[in-house]
Amino acid sequence: MRIPDFTAHTKQVLAQQSAMICNNPSCSTVTIGPVDTNADPNQAFVEKIGEAAHIRAARPGEARFDETMTNEQRAAPANGIWLCSSCHTMIDKNEGVAYPTETLVEWKRDHATFIRSLLLTHLSPLAKLRLHTQEGLAAQFMLDTLENHGALYQDMSLENYDHVGESIALLRSELQQINKELRIDANLKRIVRNGIKICRDTMNCTSTDPGAWPFALPLLRRRMGQVVDQLCTRYGCTPGAGISSIVIR
Repeated sequence: MRIPDFTAHTKQVLAQQSAMICNNPSCSTVTIGPVDTNADPNQAFVEKIGEAAHIRAARPGEARFDETMTNEQRAAPANGIWLCSSCHTMIDKNEGVAYPTETLVEWKRDHATFIRSLLLTHLSPLAKLRLHTQEGLAAQFMLDTLENHGALYQDMSLENYDHVGESIALLRSELQQINKELRIDANLKRIVRNGIKICRDTMNCTSTDPGAWPFALPLLRRRMGQVVDQLCTRYGCTPGAGISSIVIR
């Protein structure tokens, strides 16, 4: 009788199909990399935190065991999912009650679809990975902040320019606060500071000439649309229908 554990080849297949990325959509951690970026480049030392996990357990008493399966089926790639070590431990706690078979199958299927789309379109997974970092969350918060200001995308015929001016002043203040709280990502700080500058330029232009609003507001929206595009492209942020309307591709 075949042992229901994964072979080295099966583990390799699961890792490669997943592009070495954890299949948990709330994690998406890269599971392999250099031990030390300053180490001798000729030394092939790597740190691996990825593991091939059973969707349906290999043995009775383990998470999601299915007694109708054969050992060959339990050890097959179809019964495996690539996860980081933390997520592997998480899904098997309490006999896997919180993570049923259907959930793991969905994770694996969706991740495979995502990786396949990247492969066919030559896109980078970095934006999706960044979304779950502290900076990614900050980027999404910035995008949500922009979304809350209808002056950036509402029908211009409905705009009261006095109210628009107040909204842009408030937006500038909110972006300044976001900028203060950023610590690591220099690129995101540049994006935030650019948003602040766009608001400031608009305020300077219209404070001396209120009649400039019909020209200043479309320019503001075009420039802020570039900011929105950068947040979505680089950090995988999800825009609402309103703010996405100012992005020009």
